[in-house]
Amino acid sequence: MNLFLPKWTCGVVLTGAMYLLSAPVVVANQSWIIYPDSPAEISIEYRVLPRGHIEIRAQRDVQSSLGAFLHLLENVQAIGKWVDGAKSATILARPSYREFIVHTEFHGAFFIKDRSMITASYWQQDIQTGKLTLKVDDVTDAHTVKTENVIMQDVQAIWTLTPKENGNVTIRYISSAHPGGQLPLFLARRKVLKSIIKTFNNLPKILADYQRPYTGIMEPALQKKRSMQ
Repeated sequence: MNLFLPKWTCGVVLTGAMYLLSAPVVVANQSWIIYPDSPAEISIEYRVLPRGHIEIRAQRDVQSSLGAFLHLLENVQAIGKWVDGAKSATILARPSYREFIVHTEFHGAFFIKDRSMITASYWQQDIQTGKLTLKVDDVTDAHTVKTENVIMQDVQAIWTLTPKENGNVTIRYISSAHPGGQLPLFLARRKVLKSIIKTFNNLPKILADYQRPYTGIMEPALQKKRSMQ
């Protein structure tokens, strides 16, 4: 992956899919467009940014704890099992408990070369609401890796996990990244959007395998249950 390990993996993953959304066209920020082919349980919107690449925001509810999501992201070896298009992820450094530097690789397609990105991810939790926020930034200029892949640029992503009273968690993802190459936008857009749908479809099943406490994370649903006893 490539965010900040426990919280970075996801960001990176989906962000990687974004590389196919760019085009060498300069335009003003467009309005958000609803992607009509997304399933009912997943909300996906996108818009074109000034440099021509796409920004996407996706959302869905999942029956899960907050800690499960962090454990999943931390297991970089499993990235290919849930992030569509992900090839591998390597942790380059861990400056602090909440921060990770990760090199993530993504498969290309046909004439499109494999892509790589190097990101720093950092997570924090609002103690009052329980909301978990994971911020991912591009740190390619500060790190060097040996690769023949095309290096992605301007990678940015934010994951927010908001606990609900019914035990569900609303997972929201906003991301954009320049592919670092010349890719026709009209060819790239559909592939990226479908890739994000596949990734979000994988979340319920994969998260079920990581339902255990995560050090430093407060689980609102568990706290509420204890207060009622």
